Amino acid sequence: DFLTGIPNYRYFSARLSQEVARSNRYQPPLSLIMIDIDHFKKINDTYGQRVGDLVLVALAKLVLSIARDTDITARYGREEIAVIAPNTPAADAAGFAERIRQAVETASLLPAGVGAAGNAAGVTVSIGVSSLGPHVRSDRALIAGAYAALLNAKHGGRNRVAVR
Repeated sequence: DFLTGIPNYRYFSARLSQEVARSNRYQPPLSLIMIDIDHFKKINDTYGQRVGDLVLVALAKLVLSIARDTDITARYGREEIAVIAPNTPAADAAGFAERIRQAVETASLLPAGVGAAGNAAGVTVSIGVSSLGPHVRSDRALIAGAYAALLNAKHGGRNRVAVR
């Protein structure tokens, strides 16, 4: 991805298909984590799109700093980042997602000089987690599950992790 420096959606899609096929064949666990910046439009409207872009870059760097070398972090949408977590069952992926959520909550993703000190502007993320299982066997089902969990996190008050 040109802006964030992490792989783009096309790479994500190809790798997810590969990882799902590998997991279906050899049976290791596989989870997908979808991260979405809460109230991203408000950040853009308040500080400008350039600051919104810098928040996305900071989020990508933060996620990469927490992810394992074997995880695949990629840009999924405008303000969404996805992490494919091979060999990771749902409970471990939920713990990983919670570490990301807490790190965002305590970090300052806004550039220096924007807003108040620290993360006072309230930059938070909602995160959805889905894992392969008896009823989730395809990349499309894994994405649908993670996205549904993400919406549950948003509807549940934001700044939270939901698992489906």
